Amino acid sequence: MSSLSDPSPRDSPRGAHRRTADARGTDQLCGGNRVELLVGGEATYAAMLAAISAAERSIQLTTYILHSDATGERFAAALAERATAMDGRIDVRLMFDAVGSFGTVSEDYLLRLVEAGVKVHIYHPILPARRRLQERLQELHARYEIARGRKPRPPSPFTPDFWGFHRRNHQKILVVDDRVAFTGGINIGDEYLDREVDGRAVRGWHDLHVRVEGPAAVELGNAFRGAWNRSGGVPMPGTAKGRCEKSPVRLAVCANVEWDATKGRFRRMKRLWMRSAYLEKIWDAVASVRIANAYFLPDAELRLALCQAAERGVRVQVIVPKDPDVRIVYHASRYVYDELLVAGVEIHEFVGSMMHAKAAVIDDAWATVGSFNLDHRSFRHNLEAGVRVEDGDFAARLAAQFERDLASCERVELGQWRGRSWFSRLREALSHLFAWWL
Repeated sequence: MSSLSDPSPRDSPRGAHRRTADARGTDQLCGGNRVELLVGGEATYAAMLAAISAAERSIQLTTYILHSDATGERFAAALAERATAMDGRIDVRLMFDAVGSFGTVSEDYLLRLVEAGVKVHIYHPILPARRRLQERLQELHARYEIARGRKPRPPSPFTPDFWGFHRRNHQKILVVDDRVAFTGGINIGDEYLDREVDGRAVRGWHDLHVRVEGPAAVELGNAFRGAWNRSGGVPMPGTAKGRCEKSPVRLAVCANVEWDATKGRFRRMKRLWMRSAYLEKIWDAVASVRIANAYFLPDAELRLALCQAAERGVRVQVIVPKDPDVRIVYHASRYVYDELLVAGVEIHEFVGSMMHAKAAVIDDAWATVGSFNLDHRSFRHNLEAGVRVEDGDFAARLAAQFERDLASCERVELGQWRGRSWFSRLREALSHLFAWWL
């Protein structure tokens, strides 16, 4: 077995350099937070709706996919009620991604929210019809403000460029009063709930979310503000600052915020990116690496880190979906299985429902939950958000959930894997050619 002090032939000077460069930002961890793990749509929605109903100053909700189905109506009712409460003094904002929510949310749904006083913003609308809808929503909001004797603020100037279609807002964030916040992998829709379809029971998508209080809630609010203001929403006040405290629960928010068209790069709210945190912790792992990720397309350096961890005796387990919603990603992901299995990485495919989580636990001491997939799109293209937590109790709860999830998985064995058909191999290889864009 190789060790970090005795590099294997697979190491490269470039890899060693990148490890040093990517391991920045450990000082971003901040105490004074409380964090709760939420499993599944029903528990998460109940906690989010309870927080919304208790709002006194502000509500900021962003989601990649917004459905105007029964779940969407529950959130619409809660947002509208708060927007009309306290003489309209509560600032209620809703943002969703134009591509992620294409065909899932109705115009009537959005208009009803604006008429109730909710500020609605469509992130990067590409189609002309959606841009016109965005303008109409802003005009209706301006009329709403004037009718109540308030001077409406004009939207920030923004013109989507050609690459606007490619750069999406994949964040799932709810912040209430800059006091309590939620983030993770769960969008707004019925697919996360157990339900009956055509007379048969259907399990809801399996996913994870977190509820946080403390400085991390303020930072998630800042991530929302950055994406909202820089993409043409009705301007919000500048960033806030949470107060760090001495606490065993140390937590950092990782969020890439918005593309700066004038400088051709991402503006970064935090210097620490989630990929950096993954690499640093996998390189340093001594006992276990547990990863659950819905869209598992690790780049060469992440695969190298996982393989070397397994070769030096760390137990590396990865849970991926067996029946995913995006087939090309599934096939592209399977292209890298052979390299990982040979090194001793365990791959488990979740069966029974769509596994949509994006989480990890390393050495039962460090944990992360967020919207980041392990792919190029999350790390380099999309706006994402997540938390990394250094707390033994939270890591233990997430590790216990990981073990429960393994009971719903089928392990991929190397011998059986290598017996798959040539057609499957060809399909995987062709799909992986598009990995940068998936």
